[in-house]
Amino acid sequence: MKTHIVKHILIQLALLVLWCPDLAFANNSPQAIAGNDQSVNMGDTISLDGSESYDEDTDDVLTYAWQIASHPNDSQILEITNDDQVKASFTPDVAGTYILKLYVRDGNGGIDSDDVTITANTVADTSAAPATTTSEATVLALEGGGNRQDGNCSLMPRSDKIPNSVSWMLFFFLMWLGLAGGLRFNNHVSNKKRGDL
Repeated sequence: MKTHIVKHILIQLALLVLWCPDLAFANNSPQAIAGNDQSVNMGDTISLDGSESYDEDTDDVLTYAWQIASHPNDSQILEITNDDQVKASFTPDVAGTYILKLYVRDGNGGIDSDDVTITANTVADTSAAPATTTSEATVLALEGGGNRQDGNCSLMPRSDKIPNSVSWMLFFFLMWLGLAGGLRFNNHVSNKKRGDL
């Protein structure tokens, strides 16, 4: 009697499996994980990584699909590099917020999705010429007052701005002028005295 009951139960289970296989082998949907949100500079290449996605049904082979869900109005980005791989990349062409969506399928009807937000910041322009400052000495030189000292004008340049060799040449030249002037003065005085005599 017991054997007959067991056989009857087994037959019922077999019929249930044949007619409703989904009840006997329930499929678990995958879990999509698109990674952490990122803040980057405009023009940088962004790495996308969905490798943390998983499925409790370890025998399932997961497939991936990346899509751009939203982007700034003036962006021309239309696709993602390697958008059918677990790891993909893209380069934001304008500043703003991009939302990328990762779809994960298990091949048995299970599907899940996850979003990642990329914020692209404007890069500072470093091509502009650096600001220049004009020193007081430069202004004085341009105005013809480069030799001004203590409020007085001097026709002679500052000695600390003259090479040593030039300083010595000026020194000897001035000495020669002094000696020559002295000789002419003495001759003039001597001739005048003779004339008086």
